Amino acid sequence: MNVGSVLVLIALVAIDRFLHKRFPRFYQRIQLPALIFASLLAAVYCAFLGYGAWQVLTSGVSAGDKGFFVIFVAAVIAIYAAVLIFAWTDWLRKRRRTP
Repeated sequence: MNVGSVLVLIALVAIDRFLHKRFPRFYQRIQLPALIFASLLAAVYCAFLGYGAWQVLTSGVSAGDKGFFVIFVAAVIAIYAAVLIFAWTDWLRKRRRTP
């Protein structure tokens, strides 16, 4: 991960917090499409990771490297899944509280 990626992530979080505090009604309206887009993007990324893991498993790479890579890919996919689950449950909880 390079510095540009980190700066983009920091900017996205700052914009998210700014919209949440200054424009709460607009923030509520864009939250569902943003979650759907993030979920689709994560699904595509995880599919590419799975394909990469399959390519490594069927290649001539040593068994130790295969094991490490598969564990790493599984951990990354689990992290993405956890973040999306937390985001969706937070959205559902906020939706239930709002009349």
